[in-house]
Amino acid sequence: MILSACNREKQASPNIETMNLANPASQKCIDDGFQLTEKPSSNNVSSTFHCINTANNKTCEQWAYFHNECRL
Repeated sequence: MILSACNREKQASPNIETMNLANPASQKCIDDGFQLTEKPSSNNVSSTFHCINTANNKTCEQWAYFHNECRL
């Protein structure tokens, strides 16, 4: 009887490139030509990121923009 567990290949450990993947919502904002800005919360514990269309000063929270819930 052969133990297959002994023959298991090592799982690849994550490298630095896979650990630094871009946030898809942030990337869409930038790829579409908008500016991305961080807006701290009122309690300074967390923050949100917003896409800004500098041509008309419209803003949209990045994930709302990603899901086509608002237009810039």
